[in-house]
Amino acid sequence: MKKNVWILSSLVISVATSTLTASADNFRNDITGVKNAPNATPWGGWSNAVYCPRGTYVGGYSMRVEGNQGGGDDTALNAVALYCYDRGGNMVQRIVPHPGNWGTWGEGANCAKGSYAKAFKLKVEPQQGGGDDTGANSVVFSCSNGAVIEASNGGQWGNWTNWLTGPPNSAICGVRAKVEPPQGSGDDTALNDLEFTWCQLEVVVQPTTRPTPQPTPSPSSTRLFENPRGANGVPIDVTRKGANGLDPNARQMGANTFCQLNGYKNAVNFQFASGSNTGTVQFDTSTGGWTYCASCGMYLTTVTCQ
Repeated sequence: MKKNVWILSSLVISVATSTLTASADNFRNDITGVKNAPNATPWGGWSNAVYCPRGTYVGGYSMRVEGNQGGGDDTALNAVALYCYDRGGNMVQRIVPHPGNWGTWGEGANCAKGSYAKAFKLKVEPQQGGGDDTGANSVVFSCSNGAVIEASNGGQWGNWTNWLTGPPNSAICGVRAKVEPPQGSGDDTALNDLEFTWCQLEVVVQPTTRPTPQPTPSPSSTRLFENPRGANGVPIDVTRKGANGLDPNARQMGANTFCQLNGYKNAVNFQFASGSNTGTVQFDTSTGGWTYCASCGMYLTTVTCQ
């Protein structure tokens, strides 16, 4: 009877979460790793993967779980919703790889502000032979600050995997679900496995104030700066923000700006390289500080200021 009881709520939740899923990203070009549970049960097929928008990562989640049916057919975990947070700690998106068919959504759990999901464990009931199979029952996450979060109403059956962790300097950013469709009069298992994706954590550049003015050196005074770095050790781009680094005049302007911020008048000589794999920081004249640029590749290697 529980299949009939839940069919209306299932349709309502399916419509709501399908809208959310449609607005989620279906591609990330900063993926560093993908893992699913080694003890997952084999039934069902994989959904499409959904991802948090670029620059955001999973910082919380909730679960849709069917409670114990007594003598009826149990399915336990049916769906998960992941909460995407930007680097400022603001929630910007909720992504759902599959809405599930039965159960209710429980209370969510979140990492601390500025912390993101770095690892997961999945609770799975092994195959029961002729008994009632439920597949996956619950999932928990470990945050980048070391805290473990567990949403409410997880299923009661099964065993936990070991912690499954992604590459360094990465956080979970996407997911797909392995779900068995309704079996009619057969044994339903619903969600059987989850596959999580990790993405590279972007460098956060803290706002800086203008440097304290230094005494103006005499015109004959010069200084050589080698491999200048901005906040967090990120290379300084060869131009100011908004200028075209392919233009020699713009490169001179950027080198001049660097020298002026260090108490000199202009750059009398400079060299640069391209291909920084950590991005760069550019000086933003509108804010008077450095701003991060993930795709800017040309950066100063030496600057002689006068």
